[in-house]
Amino acid sequence: MRVVFKYVIPMQNEFAIEMPLKAQILCGQMQRGTPCIWALVDDQKAKEKRMFRLIGTGRFGAESEGMIYIATFQLDAGDLVLHLFNCPSLEQPSLIAPPWAAAIP
Repeated sequence: MRVVFKYVIPMQNEFAIEMPLKAQILCGQMQRGTPCIWALVDDQKAKEKRMFRLIGTGRFGAESEGMIYIATFQLDAGDLVLHLFNCPSLEQPSLIAPPWAAAIP
């Protein structure tokens, strides 16, 4: 079934988020002081690890080829501005079985 899931963004330069295959990232926003993204997913699909980078304004790190801009987050009353990118070139093709697969003998 296709549903919208929320994912909290960790405060790390580079990180992975486990999502169902072909998840469509809809937007990124602050929610109660925490950066989050929302994605349209098929919760019956196998999962994959998607790689992301958080890059501060004026900082290095946007040199990876094929980075896809997702959102900008302002923290600490706008004193810290971070830009979120999806980095497909850093992703490994490691699939995680969907939850219903464990029930198959």
